[in-house]
Amino acid sequence: MDSRIHSLFKDIEAALIESIAKATPNESDIYVCGFWLFYCDYQNINAPCFAYNKEPEETKNRWSPPEWCVDVYDDIYKSISPFYENLSSLMSGKSDAEWEELIQHQYEFYCHLCKSLNSRLSSDSSPFKIWKTTPDFLIGIFEEREDEETYEMLIESSIGKSLAAKIGVL
Repeated sequence: MDSRIHSLFKDIEAALIESIAKATPNESDIYVCGFWLFYCDYQNINAPCFAYNKEPEETKNRWSPPEWCVDVYDDIYKSISPFYENLSSLMSGKSDAEWEELIQHQYEFYCHLCKSLNSRLSSDSSPFKIWKTTPDFLIGIFEEREDEETYEMLIESSIGKSLAAKIGVL
């Protein structure tokens, strides 16, 4: 994959971490943040949406971003959108196989990012340190528009298989 694409993903990571650290959700008892609505039509790739939820009254929607109190956090989405415009430009004229490679790379990037953020939630370097979260707070990929196999792979890869089983998301 083109080194410029790898560089853009480093910029996306920096922008995400900075935006999350600056975010000040009004809600308390936030138990989850997640990425969803990954979109690519092999001509354009869009930034995924970043969402969060506070403890719900009904547990049936606990892991469903469209039902969360904030299904799209606009400031975070806007912070990474310019990088996705650059990605689309860099991919102009590329083959479907090259687009597939980019989509796979994006999933791997976000899974790794979520695992990294989850591993340092209690540290001073966590971008969530000023958020009002529950003790079991986590961040993952909850891409419910995908087929079941992809959905499960993204959950397991972003938060871990044992945690996914423990919280009943799978």
